[in-house]
Amino acid sequence: MSSVLRVDDLKISFRQDGKLIEAVKGVSFEVGRGETVALVGESGSGKSVTALSTVSLLGDNAQVAGSVTYDGAQMIDASEAELRRVRGNDISFIFQEPMTSLNPLHTLDKQLAESIALHQGLVGQAATDRIIELLHKVGIRDPESRLKSYPHQLSGGQRQRVMIAMALANGPELLIADEPTTALDVTIQAQILDLLADLKRSENMSMLFITHDLPIVRKIADRVCVMKDGEIVETGPTAEVFDNPQHPYTQMLLAAEPKGMAEPAPENSETVVETENLRIWFPIQRGLLRKTVGHIKAVNDASLTVRAGETLGIVGESGSGKTTLALAIMRLIRSEGKIIYKGQDVQGWGARQMRSLRRDMQIVFQDPYGSLSPRLTVEQIVAEGLTIHEVDPNRDNRDMVADILTEVGLDPSMMHRYPHEFSGGQRQRIAIARAMVLRPKLVVLDEPTSALDRTVQVQIVDLLRDLQKKYGLAYLFISHDLGVVRALSHNVMVMKQGDVVEAGTAKQIFDNPKTTYTRQLMAAAFDIVETGIDLAADQIT
Repeated sequence: MSSVLRVDDLKISFRQDGKLIEAVKGVSFEVGRGETVALVGESGSGKSVTALSTVSLLGDNAQVAGSVTYDGAQMIDASEAELRRVRGNDISFIFQEPMTSLNPLHTLDKQLAESIALHQGLVGQAATDRIIELLHKVGIRDPESRLKSYPHQLSGGQRQRVMIAMALANGPELLIADEPTTALDVTIQAQILDLLADLKRSENMSMLFITHDLPIVRKIADRVCVMKDGEIVETGPTAEVFDNPQHPYTQMLLAAEPKGMAEPAPENSETVVETENLRIWFPIQRGLLRKTVGHIKAVNDASLTVRAGETLGIVGESGSGKTTLALAIMRLIRSEGKIIYKGQDVQGWGARQMRSLRRDMQIVFQDPYGSLSPRLTVEQIVAEGLTIHEVDPNRDNRDMVADILTEVGLDPSMMHRYPHEFSGGQRQRIAIARAMVLRPKLVVLDEPTSALDRTVQVQIVDLLRDLQKKYGLAYLFISHDLGVVRALSHNVMVMKQGDVVEAGTAKQIFDNPKTTYTRQLMAAAFDIVETGIDLAADQIT
């Protein structure tokens, strides 16, 4: 079997504050034609850095040694002309964070058309037809109406699907997928993995698949390379590695999974927030006078109750209205209906009245990089709320920042660094620290574990449980990872296209789902092996 990509003794260091920091330490592997190789490991292990080095996408402060060859051609120190020919054409990327990868100032059709025109020469209607075809393939509903949309007008899952469409646009020989299903709900995740498998078989495409989701690795990869601290500690055929892991680190990764269910909430605890017949419709305006010609019905008639020490899990496909509902409860977008916080209807409150509640109502967003200011250090990011709300003026802010960083599993000595110096998982922990340092009463957790590897997911779930028990926190937990929802939630609400289709205790929803849609979600999440999805390449001899 010939290799499309070969990496030999790759070493990558970054110059920082006059020092060289080793990120990758002598990594070697290869990807055969038509083969999928998975790089797995915890955040910060060097997976993404290794992938970016294949076409010299690292920063100027990077020092790279060793060999990276594509189709026998050396990529390290290759000319810019050669790299431009390979990037996005022969080797294409799906990046982890779509909001930072998509240009916020350009519509979808313009961004997709750029690559198609550059590498295929398609313009005008031919390019538009190709774009619509791609959006159809990755599961964007009614793609014709989305062509003029901007990235901020899409949900997190929809943005990731656009990124996948861009990567597949030119029929690459090697697709490097860096957490391609991170932002996707379980049903779309299965569709995307099926799509990638079909393309790989039909086009004899190779894949370098980077992920922390080990169940996906078992189904999609032919071979696995397990990375830890910049080194590959174990490699081999997927079945062998999963069935008989040799290295203690691999064994730990395979054993890491959120377990159990939430402890019962305290009896007679105070109701923190409730909604009655909440509706969020966005007007569709046309013409010079911006006449309203219709509405996008994001949420219809949602009623819920969350008590102190209780977690309400909100699940559903991307675009179902989960995040929109949470933002409305936080009074960050307009809505109709009652929003009652500790017995007070806050729906009509102005900005000054709401300011007094902002400390009590915090949110952790889905995209940690987009929600963290790149110009502030971690200390400044986490301490900002402490200064605004004058939390515990008798204590030094730095001490409180150090304490919360320790609680979320970060070294306090890193508080002087900036967000770009952290991995995706580490950035999400910073975002959680920023919310928790204020000791709020209600916390909206919007996909808080989506960017985290399994071992850190377990730590974060345990952390959230401990904080909830200690401080009586009420959580609105939004996630497509039903395993994490089951481990953390007391009650579950299932949403589809703006409607609440089912609600009940976590045990009721997971053990005996009533609606067809909920059963489909459960099957996609927990029965992916049994549903007949087989994504690994044919046996290559």
